Amino acid sequence: MVKKVLLFSTLLSIQFQTQSFWWFSKKAAITIEQGDITQAQTECIVNAANDLLLNGQGVCGAIFKAAGSKALQQACNKFPINDNLVRCPTGEARITGSFNLKSKGITHIIHAVGPDCRIITDEDQQNTLLKQTYQNSLNLATQHKIKSISFPFISSAIYAFPKDRAARIALETVREYVKKNKTSLKVINFVLFSQDDFDLFTKINKELAQADQFKFVMFIRNLMGIKS
Repeated sequence: MVKKVLLFSTLLSIQFQTQSFWWFSKKAAITIEQGDITQAQTECIVNAANDLLLNGQGVCGAIFKAAGSKALQQACNKFPINDNLVRCPTGEARITGSFNLKSKGITHIIHAVGPDCRIITDEDQQNTLLKQTYQNSLNLATQHKIKSISFPFISSAIYAFPKDRAARIALETVREYVKKNKTSLKVINFVLFSQDDFDLFTKINKELAQADQFKFVMFIRNLMGIKS
């Protein structure tokens, strides 16, 4: 059942009880849902990975289990370990097949390494690296002509990134990417495990949408010569 519908020029938002949709200039939809990312109805899902691309806990463990741990680990092991003894540096991303998840329509897994805030304590560095994590994942998806992608709440659990700041960076980065880049992506989805995380993303996305509406109104007023 629809709880709220807002239509304003090129910006359309529809909020359902379990999912929120936001469209930008007919380029791509940004969606938010609560649930299990391994059940996402997108071509690609993003793994909140560690820098050695090893099977881990939380989202990472769930994705490895659903895809087939042995096959996915073998695919990840093909990426070389660099001089810093990591396969994927913080802020970067790698892509593999999805193995057992192909039967669910998921064809690719992007492994993205967000900042570990237990180790990286500088706030500006945390923010920059998290933004890069999303940007590099989106770039990789575009390079592989992927049309739909689902992200987890990167760095927000074991890596202890403050949730409000992490959610805002995630949404702002994706919105900026959609607006400024030519991409194959038509749907960019966030899958949040808990109700609290879903509510946080929905709240911040609403704030960002309202800010966009205000900017658009002021642009039209200025264009028409209407003074405030």
